[in-house]
Amino acid sequence: MEKNRKSIYILIFSNFLICLGIGLVIPVTPFIKNEFHYTTSQMGVMTSLFAFAQFVASPIVGRMSDKIGRKPVIVFGLFTYI
Repeated sequence: MEKNRKSIYILIFSNFLICLGIGLVIPVTPFIKNEFHYTTSQMGVMTSLFAFAQFVASPIVGRMSDKIGRKPVIVFGLFTYI
């Protein structure tokens, strides 16, 4: 019973981190909308695509970081972002 409770807390915390990821994008959307003159529908599609890409990429990157290590994966992500 205690092991199940611990697992549930880990899952809740993981879900919180995922929501935090999308929560970091939402506040900057008005600036992007104004800068590039996007419509509200375009911004909604862009936000949905970000969430979908994160949903698809998370298991893949997680598996890669288990095999290679977290540090090389983070460094690769930073270099590809630039």
